[in-house]
Amino acid sequence: MTYLAHRLLCLTLLTGFTMFAGCKSASAPSPGPGPGPENSKTATQEIQIPTPDPESVAIESDTTDMPIQITAPTVEPAIEAADTIEPAAVEAPQAPPPLWSLKYPKDPDAFAGDLDITVIQNKKTLNLTNHTVQTYNQVQVWVNQRYVVRVPSIAVGQTTTISLKGLMNQYGEKYPTPGIFRPDRSFPALLVELVEPDQNKRYRLIVQKTHSQF
Repeated sequence: MTYLAHRLLCLTLLTGFTMFAGCKSASAPSPGPGPGPENSKTATQEIQIPTPDPESVAIESDTTDMPIQITAPTVEPAIEAADTIEPAAVEAPQAPPPLWSLKYPKDPDAFAGDLDITVIQNKKTLNLTNHTVQTYNQVQVWVNQRYVVRVPSIAVGQTTTISLKGLMNQYGEKYPTPGIFRPDRSFPALLVELVEPDQNKRYRLIVQKTHSQF
């Protein structure tokens, strides 16, 4: 009886000691991130993440099959302004020299013969009839080697009428014709010549005298 009680008592003490030890270990705080010196040092330590160098970072495209192509912007050549086209200077036609400044062509080499152009003098006009096969343009008609007038054209087969008042000599005097106060005044055209100034040619015309000249 004593032996059995002794064994039971030992078993009870062993069980209680085991339970006491388990409760103590369960209630003891576990070392963790507490206010201890080691935890405190760990909490205050800054973790620095190294930043990669920007030049060493490779830019990769999401689509590995197609490489990224960067096309430079096309710079169109500057359009040069068109040269200013200045209108060609148009020279005004020069006025012909006055009649009084014209000189009678006395050069014998300028005489080119007679022309089949008949001249009939009336009181105030000269009628020139061209019987040749040529039209004479921009010519001069000289009367008595003193008076001259410019004639634009003497057409073939036509009669050109020239006013005697249009003739002028080197002194600026007009050809004398009959007037109100001098009805009998008359100055016959004895020699009528045609001059081509561009060709430097002088022709003698056929003067038909009439009674009205005297």
